[in-house]
Amino acid sequence: MNLQAEIENILEPPAGTWGAYARNLNTSEIVAFNADRPMPTASAGKQFVLMRYAELCAEGKLDPTSRVELSDEDHVRGSGVTRYLMPGLNPTLEDHAYLMIIVSDNVATNVLLRIVGGPDSVNAMLLRLGIDGARIDCPITFHQYGTLDFATSTPRALAESFAVLQEVQQHGFPAEAAKRCMRILFRQQHTESLPRQLPNLHHAVDFGFDFPLKVYNKTGGYPGVETDGGLFTMHDHAWVAAVMGEGLEGGALDAACVVIGAVGRKLYEAWGEQ
Repeated sequence: MNLQAEIENILEPPAGTWGAYARNLNTSEIVAFNADRPMPTASAGKQFVLMRYAELCAEGKLDPTSRVELSDEDHVRGSGVTRYLMPGLNPTLEDHAYLMIIVSDNVATNVLLRIVGGPDSVNAMLLRLGIDGARIDCPITFHQYGTLDFATSTPRALAESFAVLQEVQQHGFPAEAAKRCMRILFRQQHTESLPRQLPNLHHAVDFGFDFPLKVYNKTGGYPGVETDGGLFTMHDHAWVAAVMGEGLEGGALDAACVVIGAVGRKLYEAWGEQ
């Protein structure tokens, strides 16, 4: 069974709709399954906000050390930690970027989205970079339980947004911005999906250990939806991948993360263990 068939076999569970896209950045081999179907990104769409933030920092239009004080108006439900802290906290923009990615903080996301110029600013960047099929719709807003308005993307567009970080010259993305994105994404603490079965631990570098595989990913999920996308590098080769599911039974269950993790493992076996 070839890689495409193996991925299709994993993504045909009894419930829900799945989409996936992966590209080997060295060989250009592609695996695609419902790759151009628009789907909710959940928090995985925060990758787009991070890219715009990093781009503006590289252009000198934002100072990552400048501070934004949090107020009651910044409160929003969902993932993260700052929603539980007292008003008056004064994090830097870089603090917000780390919080947005590594603990998927919704308050930090909305603050950073506002600072970079809102959805229109992010969407214009995506179009300029050739990331067709992805967009930020609005700040993170919950209208009712299980309903999140934020961002949509195709699996192809989500994965290719991570490819920009490796293919900066092809897209005209500042190398400095790519390095900032990767530095932050590398510290991702939600590793239950694509990296689930992979030999990767970002904390290891703090203790003098260097894993050959480096993972730069952003997850997302809420009841009925589970998503993960990322860049994976190893030695002198790399690949990008995104897996998106919606209409999942029982909400955003660990079973969905297991499915995404199985895709991540198959890609690693095919492209990482070369």
